[in-house]
Amino acid sequence: MRAKAFIISLLTVILLVFIGIVFFSKPIPEPPIYEGEPVMDHRRAYENIRELCESFPRRSIFHKDNRLAVKWLRMRLSELGLETGVHSFDSWSADEKVEGLENVYGISRGTTRPDEIIIVNSHLDIPEFVYQGAADAGSDVGIILELARVFSMEDHNRTFMFLFTNNEEYGMRGAYNFINDYEDIDQVAAVLVMDYMNMGDYGHTMLRFEGMQKGYTPLWLRELTATAAAREGNVRQAGPLMEWVQRSVTIATTDVGMFLSAGVPAVNIRTLAVDEKWQHEIYHTEKDTMEHIRLDTVELYGNTTERILRSLDTAPQIPPGEMNYFKYNDRYLPGWLINTIQIVLFFPFFLLLGIDLRQGYADNLGLALRRVGLSFLFIFLSGMTGYLLLRFLPFTDLMYRNELVPSTPKDPILYAPQYVPVMLVIAAIVITAVILFKIVLPRISRLNEAEVSDGVYNSSHWLLMFLLAVIIIITWVEGSGFAAVAFLPLAWLWPWIISPAKLSRRILNIFLLLAWCPFFIAVVHVFASWDIGVMWWIFILSVASGLFSYKAVFVFLWAASLLLAMFPLAWGNGRKTLNQQALK
Repeated sequence: MRAKAFIISLLTVILLVFIGIVFFSKPIPEPPIYEGEPVMDHRRAYENIRELCESFPRRSIFHKDNRLAVKWLRMRLSELGLETGVHSFDSWSADEKVEGLENVYGISRGTTRPDEIIIVNSHLDIPEFVYQGAADAGSDVGIILELARVFSMEDHNRTFMFLFTNNEEYGMRGAYNFINDYEDIDQVAAVLVMDYMNMGDYGHTMLRFEGMQKGYTPLWLRELTATAAAREGNVRQAGPLMEWVQRSVTIATTDVGMFLSAGVPAVNIRTLAVDEKWQHEIYHTEKDTMEHIRLDTVELYGNTTERILRSLDTAPQIPPGEMNYFKYNDRYLPGWLINTIQIVLFFPFFLLLGIDLRQGYADNLGLALRRVGLSFLFIFLSGMTGYLLLRFLPFTDLMYRNELVPSTPKDPILYAPQYVPVMLVIAAIVITAVILFKIVLPRISRLNEAEVSDGVYNSSHWLLMFLLAVIIIITWVEGSGFAAVAFLPLAWLWPWIISPAKLSRRILNIFLLLAWCPFFIAVVHVFASWDIGVMWWIFILSVASGLFSYKAVFVFLWAASLLLAMFPLAWGNGRKTLNQQALK
């Protein structure tokens, strides 16, 4: 009955998902694109880049060139007749408290829809160990200055803000503070974040859509940007699988993440070289200088940006900024459909949970709670102890401190792990686990032989299914349905991990349990491919700095604790082993 019910429900789910995708997915609307010729002067833009990089080659937030560059930018914007302003903030970056940092902006008011604001943004700062920073992001600053000149000389429908944020490199703090303090943030219709321009030969234009801890570029802005950019060059963006990973992890490395997290429609644009490996070797080094900036790439990148901005300005209306959708090929799944699919996919699992409950699998739940339940809880508490200590250590002299992100890519600190805080965290986890498992557990979970029955294994198995159901529901309710689907392999396979009487069955159980891992392997692969430091140390710093939200850490610790609690049941000798453990 159990197997039959699962198979029927699974086939039904597959059929329903297929019907939903076929009949309720929608074609992607054709975005309105400006078809005129760009008028920006790429030679002027190139000279802007050169003047910025050569006059202020050390624009790190720790250097006076940063303050001088802000003054220079405000002067240039004022010369264009724009309304200019600066926004001041403080930040704890690279183990230092930095005060008096400034964002700078210029505003060109629209004529017909002045209350709809379009922001074009780039950061003006560079890492402390970089010289000039021509590609990242002097190129963006120079092009935006030229676009500010172009739009200041003509009427346009919507209001343009040309925004240069500070301290993007060490945690996007300029964008974060600007968004929190800007009174008219609700009037911002769209933000185009320019990231960096390729060095050497142009390869393609890359678009990024992920927010910081939440948010994703709305479909209308994504398609308008991609279509406009395709008029000038080759465009790449996330495919369905990568989009699912991005929506599940929700970590951004540029200012676009801050805007999306605040619910502001935004998109990130950059250009990459034909030889990406060579570009990556130069990226964030002393070699990122003007000698690698090509005039033809400035023209292409500038024309692309201008066409996007003009398309935004001339669009008949700005659609709602709906971020919950899923794109595949030339169609998309609307928010209600993707939410429904995410629920329906788990129906076979919840059905088996109910069937097992009716068949008496939970009859010995009290005994299961005293053994497997407490083991799960104690593993979770041990991990939480390590996490809380890790969040505290940056406020001491024992560990590097930076706000939100570990540091900027290729910072020397990312290649030099601090072993003392790491060992302290490991010691805290181990000591907590020893206390809980060796002292507390034997005192509160001692069972006598009369209390042990053959049903303990089934009840323990059902309890872990229930705990899995709880974290699936929590993850989905908190708005992370994409992340909840990462539990799908485990939800479909754990019910079939049965009492292993033979070695072959034990191996099969472990194989079924490990089928949950591909999603996490894919995430680790994405991070490892960046090659910006020692990956395990970057992960530690990411947790310590708060890059992962409290919700994400809670879900991760719950999932990891659940997995560790499942292994003994998957490998153990069924009821006999569990009962022997219960009598200890």
